[in-house]
Amino acid sequence: MAQKKKETAKPVKKAAVKKTATAKTATKKAVPKKPVTKQSKVVSTRSRAVSATDPLVQFLEANPAFNLLHYDFYGYQGNTSENDSSVVAGLKKLGLEEQAKVRQRLLRVWPDHTVAAKLEQ
Repeated sequence: MAQKKKETAKPVKKAAVKKTATAKTATKKAVPKKPVTKQSKVVSTRSRAVSATDPLVQFLEANPAFNLLHYDFYGYQGNTSENDSSVVAGLKKLGLEEQAKVRQRLLRVWPDHTVAAKLEQ
């Protein structure tokens, strides 16, 4: 008997294929997204119906440099100016400080004095 040589099958190497873009994807261009900017809240001290009857709005109209929305009543940030301190002293003198604190919280929810005055009631 003749010995037969066993032939082992060698693994076949596949040629590396480079994938190319199809016509559909090649024409698409990436569109840059617009950056999202946070809109700042603008509080209008000129309310339509409230200004005639609300003493706090009248006081704020008399002191336009004072920004009720951003003033720190509790002194956590420690960066109050002398002008703001004198305005707050005027609020305390008229007994409007507590109402101003409540109004400030409401203005942070909805920056309109007319809405805030209705929510206070």
